[in-house]
Amino acid sequence: YLVELTKEVAPCDGDGRLNGLTVSEGTLDPVFDGSHFSYELEVAITTNEVTFTPNAVCPDATITVEGVSTTSGVGVAVDVTTKPAVVDIVVTDPIGDSETYTVTVVRGAETEARLDSLAVSEGTLSPVFDPDTDEYSITVALTSMTVDVTAGMMSDYATMTIDGDTATDGIAETVDLPDPTKDIAIVVTAED
Repeated sequence: YLVELTKEVAPCDGDGRLNGLTVSEGTLDPVFDGSHFSYELEVAITTNEVTFTPNAVCPDATITVEGVSTTSGVGVAVDVTTKPAVVDIVVTDPIGDSETYTVTVVRGAETEARLDSLAVSEGTLSPVFDPDTDEYSITVALTSMTVDVTAGMMSDYATMTIDGDTATDGIAETVDLPDPTKDIAIVVTAED
């Protein structure tokens, strides 16, 4: 007597790949191809979250998107506020073979270069602060030798100088007043 034993093999063993990957924002670069494992995704600076929807070649494959388990065709939302955000998608077939797809998410550059607040330690701004007004005047006592200027920026990604010195958002910068009149330049530079 002879008994021939054959192990049942799932039709997709050895294929821990994706046949599709969609994103809720932007476009993958290059265009998705299951045999390519590294992509870039550029999104707007205002984008905080992107949903990644992987589709596996093998319907029995296990999939994780940034460590979160999902199934083929079910999206996972990922926080992309870090710069750059790197998202790993791991696909594992039933016998344990896996592939990792990496998507580097790049948020576009911020273009905002306005202030959201402006205050001085002495005198009163004239006119009253408005983000769309860029010229003000103040009058201080003749004996004043310094004035503290505190400016807040609308963008977390911009940089600023006050009177030529690097300034920190919301932190007072002391400006010397050696002459009876002085122009104090506040320059905000957007990320782009």
